[in-house]
Amino acid sequence: MGEDKVVNIKLDYDQNTRVLKVEEIIHPREFELVINLIKKSFSKAEEKPAEPEKDSKNIYRTRYHDTIVVSGSRGTGKTTFLMTLLKGIESGEIKQKGGEHSDNLSKIKVLPILDPTLIELKAHPFVTIISLIYDAVAESIDCCRVHCDDKLDKKLEEWKDCFNSLAEGLPVLDGIGNGALTGTEWDDPEYVMKEGIRKAKAANDLEDNFNRFVEQSLELIKKKAFLICFDDIDTDFTKGWPILEILRKYLTSPKIITILSGDLELYSAIVRKSQWNNIGIDRVKGETTDQLQKFKDLVSQLENQYLLKLLRPERRITLNSIFSNIYQNRIVYKINDIEIQKYYEGNLLEKYSFKSEAEKK
Repeated sequence: MGEDKVVNIKLDYDQNTRVLKVEEIIHPREFELVINLIKKSFSKAEEKPAEPEKDSKNIYRTRYHDTIVVSGSRGTGKTTFLMTLLKGIESGEIKQKGGEHSDNLSKIKVLPILDPTLIELKAHPFVTIISLIYDAVAESIDCCRVHCDDKLDKKLEEWKDCFNSLAEGLPVLDGIGNGALTGTEWDDPEYVMKEGIRKAKAANDLEDNFNRFVEQSLELIKKKAFLICFDDIDTDFTKGWPILEILRKYLTSPKIITILSGDLELYSAIVRKSQWNNIGIDRVKGETTDQLQKFKDLVSQLENQYLLKLLRPERRITLNSIFSNIYQNRIVYKINDIEIQKYYEGNLLEKYSFKSEAEKK
């Protein structure tokens, strides 16, 4: 057993969600675990992929599902945890803490946290992700032009071609365009031969084109991987399922590291709801109790398989409440250099407007 972790809590500070200093984080052990998982993910990003055979589709490529899950109930500090983590990586504060391969964190481009509840209803989350990468490149290009990068124009032209190829496949997504693979134009043989097949191919190649876009974007900004966090997608069922499907279908490159926060029980509910929708309410109407139970068992099985594949148990980090950590003797918390137990015993927390038992925990 190592030394006890000591965390000083400053209740006099603004209690709104904000970035903390790394040493102020109230979940220091979990913070270290997430950093180590990021480093492991980054090691895959640095590996040189196997060259596909010429003139053949690389159907045997590896699709990575290495999302890091930061789970916890409401009020455990998940958003502050993520904000502090990203700021620490971006500023180099975490890197300066040392440790093996800690310099790898400087090779990661941190993207803004994506909160699906703040995305406009008509905006597709996948397009939002692409726009974040696009903006990161555009900002970097302005800097490169100042330093007169002679090779920039050629690289930029290739990047734009890649972006256009990616854009051609986007109308296949729900809510984008007017349904590129449907409509009366498909009754025209000439259209099918010229435009329809091209659009169908662009849709089929969406994942590959996105991964290529990621790689070329990283090359332009001279980084090795992107890091993007999805915060509390479990709170909005209409956005939660599309984000999970984006992780499954498109964010499969080791060069884009993903972190997902939320309550695992709510993620479970999101997946179950989608599986029931797939079965269809008309299909279960009038069924016997035994048959309904079989459907329930099937949904449970599909849910478990989905979550085990996408949100692997060994990459799930749980943020406990302060009360739970004290009860388990995991961390020593202090307020103004006084152990927090003294505040509980003397009702001193009421001074800071923590009156109910739920608020104190």
